[in-house]
Order: sequence, then structure tokens, then C-alpha cells
Amino acid sequence: METALPALSGTALYASLLAVVWVFTSARVSMIRNKEKVPFGDGGKETVLHRVRAFASNAEYVPYALLLLGLAEYTGTASWYVHVAGIVLVVARVVHSYAINEGHARSPFRILGSVATNTVILATAGVLFVHVVASGA
Repeated sequence: METALPALSGTALYASLLAVVWVFTSARVSMIRNKEKVPFGDGGKETVLHRVRAFASNAEYVPYALLLLGLAEYTGTASWYVHVAGIVLVVARVVHSYAINEGHARSPFRILGSVATNTVILATAGVLFVHVVASGA
């Protein structure tokens, strides 16, 4: 028996994939804090700081990007856009997290991840703006 997919199924797909990135980066923070015996913060240890920042960066950017993506999908943005933006966002967060986790502050992966994440956010905000203006709201 086939059922129709819910209205935000594209956003749900990318939210589920990004949840895996979220849990992975969170687990890496817990593991390094345990290894370095740092219960809170970074304890002044660079390796702990890198992993904390990899997790925190996801915590800062992913929810907002998903909110915009969900609003775009809800307002009728083309499915292809939702999937392209979602794929770019997932890849961006993975490469960005990898670069920071490994302590490569000046890595092209970190820059690529950051630029791609912000591009998805700005492009999706633009799509939403056009939808609102075009609808006369």
C-alpha cells in the first residue's frame, strides 16, 4: 500500500541526514573530553576546542538552514531546488566538520563548507523573498 509523502518530505530527508552529522560531531566532543579529562568547555586544549567548534558550528547553522529550506518547500519551491540545496548543505556540513575536527583551520574544506552553507542560506532566503513578494503578501 502506497501512501503520499508529507508536504515537507524533502526537508525531512536532509534533516535526518544532518542529524547523523550532529550526533557524530557531538560524540566526538564527548570522546575527546573524556580522553583529555575536560568536563566542560575546552580546558585550554586545542584538540578539544576544534571538536567543540565543529559541533557548535553545526548547532549554529543547521537549524536555521533547515528552517529556511522547510519554509521554501512549504511555500511551493520546486522540488529540484529543495534537493539541490539539501544535498549541498549536507556535503558542506560534512566537509566543514571534517576540517575543523581534524584541526585544519585554514583548510579549503573548511572554507568550502562555510561558503556553501552560507550560499544555501542566502539563496533559500532569496527564494522565500521572491515567493512572498510574488504572492502579494
